[in-house]
Amino acid sequence: MDKVLISKMSDMVELYFKDRISMFSLNGFLSATAIGPFKKINIRFFENFFARDDYADAFNTAADKESFLNCLFGYYNALCSSLGNGKYRPLTDGKYKPLKSPFEDWILGFYVGVEQWEKYQQYMDDKEFVQLMFPFSCIYTSDERLENIKNEMKPAELKKLVRQIEKSFPKLIWTMAHYIEKKENFRPSSKHQKTGRNDPCPCGSGKKYKQCCINK
Repeated sequence: MDKVLISKMSDMVELYFKDRISMFSLNGFLSATAIGPFKKINIRFFENFFARDDYADAFNTAADKESFLNCLFGYYNALCSSLGNGKYRPLTDGKYKPLKSPFEDWILGFYVGVEQWEKYQQYMDDKEFVQLMFPFSCIYTSDERLENIKNEMKPAELKKLVRQIEKSFPKLIWTMAHYIEKKENFRPSSKHQKTGRNDPCPCGSGKKYKQCCINK
C-alpha cells in the first residue's frame, strides 16, 4: 500500500481520534470489512459507522468529517486492491504508539469490524468459520465460545500459537477471505468498486476522481 496514503491516514486518525482509535485498530476494522460478506461497500457505510455516539464529537465541522471520510474510503479501496493482487499485509507497525500492542490492537479492530457484519450471527454459528477465527481469539475475543476454547489450552501452547499466528498473519486473512468468497459466491476484491467521475478519488486526496487521478 502507498506509504503516502498510509501516512496521511495516520495523521488524520491522530488528529481526530487520538487515544480512542489507533491506526492499527482502524486497519484491522477495514480488513474485516474488506473480507466480509458484503457485495459492495460505499462511503456511506463508513459515514454511518463514524456517526455513532462514540465518534460524534470527533469532527469540528462537516468539512472535517468529509475530508476524513474521503481519505478513509481511498485507504479502504487501496486495502481491497492489495487483497485482490496478493500484496495484502496487515498494518501492525507504524508511526504512532497504539493503545495496546500493535498486534493486539489490530485484532481488536478486526473483531469490531466482524461484529458489524449483518451476517455476524450466521457466521458465528458456522463451525468452520469459528475454527478460522480461533487463532485471532488467542489475542482477543469477545465471544464466549471462542474464549472457552482458548481457556482449555496450556499457557505454553497458547504462547507458541500466538508466535505462529504472527508469522502467518497474511495467510490467515487470505484463508478467511477465500472461505467467505466461496460461501457468498463472490470475490472480496469485487468490493473495490469502479470509481465514478464525481466520486471521491481512491487515492484519498479528498478531490473528485475527475479532478485528480482519472487520467493516471
